Amino acid sequence: MKKELAIAIGLVLLIASVPYVTATTSVAGPSRVANESTFTVTIGTDLNTVEAAHVNITYPADLTIDATRADPERRFDLVESQTGGDATTGWVDIIMAKSDGFTGSPTFAEMDFTATKKGNYTINVSAIINGAADSVESLTVEVIALSGDVNGDGEVNYLDLVGVIDHWGESDTIYDVDGNGTVGYSDLTFIVNHWTS
Repeated sequence: MKKELAIAIGLVLLIASVPYVTATTSVAGPSRVANESTFTVTIGTDLNTVEAAHVNITYPADLTIDATRADPERRFDLVESQTGGDATTGWVDIIMAKSDGFTGSPTFAEMDFTATKKGNYTINVSAIINGAADSVESLTVEVIALSGDVNGDGEVNYLDLVGVIDHWGESDTIYDVDGNGTVGYSDLTFIVNHWTS
């Protein structure tokens, strides 16, 4: 009986010392955008209960950050810097805590960026949720050179008009070339005004 009790106490102590279940932090956003366009990146988790989280987002300085939004009911503190120590990167730190935990897979942040230069840019995220480090895949965004060149062939032409028509009514896609939130007639006008061939 004493041996069984010792084993039971040992199991309880072992379980109590195990860190929280790790979560999967996701980074979602477009893979390709037009130069000088604005796009949104969302960072969230699939964990149902989050008591505390520290999320760090780093991004290249060629992506200008326009806004960072975190859920005001969930945010404990938000620290933001436009550029890091080497002036080639920027970073945002998000610290969240709540005594009874957050339920329902919280969104840690929505960030609006403006692309300022052609190239491939990586947005990196690290996260510690409920005391456990999480592995997160980065998001790479390709910035294409010409405004209105939605198919990335280096020209603004008929093929870009076809892309807009085929994605009519969608939101938050590269086909919303004027950045008003919805693919529509104004995007056709934008492409015609930026026509190159």
